[in-house]
Amino acid sequence: MEDAARLIIIILFIGLVVVAVVFFGIFFLAPFGNVGGVLGRKATSTEIVNLPPLNQGSNGSGLNTGQPSESSSAGNEGQQNQLAPVVQPTNGATIPAVSGIPGPSLSPNDYKFIAQSNPIAVNDIPSGTVKLMVTPGGFSPTTITAPAGSVVVLALISGDDETHVFKFDNPDLSSISVGVGPYGIRTLTFVIKRSGVYGFHDDVPGRAQAGVVGRLIVN
Repeated sequence: MEDAARLIIIILFIGLVVVAVVFFGIFFLAPFGNVGGVLGRKATSTEIVNLPPLNQGSNGSGLNTGQPSESSSAGNEGQQNQLAPVVQPTNGATIPAVSGIPGPSLSPNDYKFIAQSNPIAVNDIPSGTVKLMVTPGGFSPTTITAPAGSVVVLALISGDDETHVFKFDNPDLSSISVGVGPYGIRTLTFVIKRSGVYGFHDDVPGRAQAGVVGRLIVN
């Protein structure tokens, strides 16, 4: 009996020693090994590079009235109304500057918001309406024209299954905006009396920075 008791005690002692060694290795030696691995790895970081602006992109094409000539565009736009400069990001895409084309400062007498419609079908778009297609890839057309003081009826057409919001860059024109749902169509009616170039964009966050921008030339 005494021999059996001693054997049991020895076995329990050896078991406790093994458990203690495993415990010590897991909770004390492993963290030091991780530290060594971290110190041994080469540090990495994300580098932000400021690239110089490139030449401005295409002006787009006019709608109904045709594309404006270089002479008329130069006379109306001036130095501050040039197309937004573009930069070349690291992924290779061309992204317009966020500043856009705000255009001249306006008084309340220089513009008027008239109405925006409920969602309509394509067959219900009124005759003479400016049709503006929008997708995450951009507006089509990117440039539209209108005589100063004329009533503009703009049909914003979503070309995909996402929501889009038409809005001018000029804060004075913040009341003139309209949004459409997936594959939706809504019209926006307004008047701008003062000549100039007015940038507009898709006001869904991130879209303007991704290049969903355009301009309205009021002659």
